[in-house]
Amino acid sequence: IEAAENVTAAAERAPLERAAATQLIAAGRVDEGGAMLRRVLAGAGVKTPKTPAGTVLSLLAYKARLQVFGLRFTERDPSLISASDTGRIDAMHVAALGLASVDIVLATCMQAGQLVEALRAGDRARTVRAAVLYCGSHLASRGGPVSRHEQQARKLITELVSRAGHPEELAFARGTHAVGLFLRGHWAEAVKEIDAAYANLTSQQAGMQSQAAVFGVYAQAFLGN
Repeated sequence: IEAAENVTAAAERAPLERAAATQLIAAGRVDEGGAMLRRVLAGAGVKTPKTPAGTVLSLLAYKARLQVFGLRFTERDPSLISASDTGRIDAMHVAALGLASVDIVLATCMQAGQLVEALRAGDRARTVRAAVLYCGSHLASRGGPVSRHEQQARKLITELVSRAGHPEELAFARGTHAVGLFLRGHWAEAVKEIDAAYANLTSQQAGMQSQAAVFGVYAQAFLGN
């Protein structure tokens, strides 16, 4: 009974710890937030590399898996997806966002890793979220022509978003694509896409919408406006 109570308590505590870690980093308490994120990952069963070289190797392994095995997705009923799977994916998602200002290589590793886990679990919503970040924040940041792998990721996003069509999801996908346009130097297109992405939402969304707006300001500056 005691063991069961401990598991339940840990499951209830995990979302609070993820939120706390994010807020610590947002408040500038980077070391504390980064340390808490690593504890969150460990608690969710995610093994993080101990060295920079190990992190790079893990990232390459995740990317190789995504490229070699493709982005095939088989949707499962949410009720059939275990809490441990969703908890692991959510922990990697929070780490991918939060660690970006602390450890960019590990954050990128978590971006790719959460997509691998979301595809494996068959969770549509979490796969959309992971694929959008992976495509918009990682693949597009390399610049240059759009690769075949990136085209496949965009196709997956479009297909999965069209199944549900939630306004927030559509806005998130479009706004992150706009950030990718900015990173490739297509500033006028980026401004247009960022403005359009969130135009039809009934309320302002913090987080990614705020970040997209910042990129919109940067793009306007580069355009001389």
